[in-house]
Amino acid sequence: MKIAIPFTLLIATVASAQNDQRPPVPIHFTAASVDIMPGLTGGQRYQLKRFLNGPYKKVVGQYQQLKKLNDQIRKTKNKDARKKLNVQKTKLQGEVAKSRKQGRAFYDKIRIKPEQLKRLNHIPRGVLHRERYNHAVMLETPDLTPKQERIVRCSIAGADAAQRTLWRQQSTIDRTLADQDVKVRQRLKAEINNRIRAIEKRFWQAMYFTLAPEQMAATRPLRSPRYKNPGDNRNQLYLLEGLTPSQMVRVNSLLEEMNSEAAADTAAINAFNRTIRAKDGPKGKERQAVQKQLSSAYKRRGEIYSTGHKLIRELMSEAQYAEWESIPPFINAGERSRSPMQTFKGIELHPEQMAVIGKLAAESQREARAAQKKMREESKELRESGLGPDSPQMMMMTTMNRGLQGDRARISRRLGNRLCEDVVEGEQIALWIANP
Repeated sequence: MKIAIPFTLLIATVASAQNDQRPPVPIHFTAASVDIMPGLTGGQRYQLKRFLNGPYKKVVGQYQQLKKLNDQIRKTKNKDARKKLNVQKTKLQGEVAKSRKQGRAFYDKIRIKPEQLKRLNHIPRGVLHRERYNHAVMLETPDLTPKQERIVRCSIAGADAAQRTLWRQQSTIDRTLADQDVKVRQRLKAEINNRIRAIEKRFWQAMYFTLAPEQMAATRPLRSPRYKNPGDNRNQLYLLEGLTPSQMVRVNSLLEEMNSEAAADTAAINAFNRTIRAKDGPKGKERQAVQKQLSSAYKRRGEIYSTGHKLIRELMSEAQYAEWESIPPFINAGERSRSPMQTFKGIELHPEQMAVIGKLAAESQREARAAQKKMREESKELRESGLGPDSPQMMMMTTMNRGLQGDRARISRRLGNRLCEDVVEGEQIALWIANP
C-alpha cells in the first residue's frame, strides 16, 4: 500500500496548474501486472512499463524525500535550520506538482479505458500471480449454472491452495536442506515445480469439462496472453470439425511460414534478454539502446504472428473458429480425445455415481463407434485404391482420420459436461486437482 498512495498522487489532477477537474486515477499495478493484463496492444504494454520506470519511479523518490524533510522539520528546534528545511520543502513540493502534471499527460497518451484500469489494478500480486489471475477469470464466465459455479469456486480454492503450499515448500528447500548436495536441492525444486504445473493442467481440464464450449470461448478475451491459445496448436487445428484437405495443407504451410519468418527475431529476443539480465550487462544509454532493439524485435515478431493467425482465421468457417476459441490452455490434441474418466482417473466417487457414469459412458461409446463406422465406410474406396505417400488420396485419408479424432474429442467433451453438471461434485473435483 505504500506504493499505491504516491502512485495515485502522481497522476492526480493538478487543478491549480491545469484547471483540470478530473478525479485522480488510482493505480496499484506493477510491471508484472502489465504482462498479465489482457487486451493491451504491444505499444500500450511498452508505454505502461515506461510509465512505471519513469514518472512513477521519479515521484516515488520525491515523496520519500518529502517524508524525510517532514521528519527533519518535526525534530529540528532551531528556527533558522527549520526555515532552510521549509524552503527545501516548498521547492520539492513544486517539483512534485510538475511531476504529477507530466505523469498525467503521459498517462493520457496511453489511452487506457476505465474498465481496463480497474482490471489492471485488481490483478493479483506476488507468487503465482499469473495462475491466480487466470483461475479467478473463470468466475466471470457468462451464464454459469449453480452447479458450474460451485465447481469453479471449489476448483479455484483447491488449485490456489495446493500450488501455494508447494511454492512455499520449494522456497524453503535451500534453507532446510542446506547440508544436501546442490543437485539434490535442484532436483527437489524441479519435482515440486512439476507438481505445480500438473495442478495447473488439472485445473484447466476441469474447466474444459465443466463449461460449455461457448462459455469457455467467452473467457478467452479475459485471460492473460499466455493463457489464450491452446498448446499443440498445429494438431488442435487439425481436429476442427469439417476441416478439408486443402485447409489442412494451407494451415500447415502458414504455420511453417510463420515459424520460419519469426526465427531470426526469436533468436534476437533471446540474445537481447540474456544481455539485459547479465550481471555485467549494459547500463545507462547502452542499456536503453538494447531495450529499444528488443522492443523492435518483439514488434516485428508480433506482426508476423498476427498476420499469420489472421490468414489462418480467414481459412476457417464460423463454426470452426468458434470451436478453436473454446479450447483452453495446457490441453493438447491427444488429451482432448481421451474419455473424461481417463482424465479424471483417481477421482473419489460414490457407488451410485459410478453407476450413472457407466450408463453415460456406454452412450458415448456407442456414439464414438458410430462415428468410426461412418469413417470406415466413407474411406473404404480410398483404402482399396492403393494410397501413395504423397497422393491426394493419402491426404484425404489423413484428413478423415484427423476428423475422427476430432469427433472423439467432441464426444468426450459432451460426456465430460454431463458428468460435471449431473454427477460429480465440486469438492470431489477440487481434491482431484490438488493431488496430481
